[in-house]
Amino acid sequence: MQIQAKFTHNFNYETKEFGNNDQMYGAAPPFNFEHYIYKYLKKLGLPPAHGCVIIAFTITSDGHLIDPQVNMGVNPVLDQAIIEALKSCPKWEPARLNKKRIDQKIKLGFEYDNVNE
Repeated sequence: MQIQAKFTHNFNYETKEFGNNDQMYGAAPPFNFEHYIYKYLKKLGLPPAHGCVIIAFTITSDGHLIDPQVNMGVNPVLDQAIIEALKSCPKWEPARLNKKRIDQKIKLGFEYDNVNE
């Protein structure tokens, strides 16, 4: 069995092999993650920016978000603000493999636009 993480424009970002009998559940936030990021950034009153942002981080087996990075950003000010938002993020539900909590690396892409606000 092969699990693929898809991102904008159907670009395969990460692929991992699992056995047919493995039960894998990915890490998930118990809140609206996208809304949390946008709300945090809006509160900072950032200068107008528009573009695609790719972020990467790890959710530990106890649900903490660690090692936040911006793999593709819009500008240095926005990139730093996104990292600060990720560092202050509430705990997630950790990934599980065969009922055991595990660390999971996550990469997400999203469109950021505060030009037309």
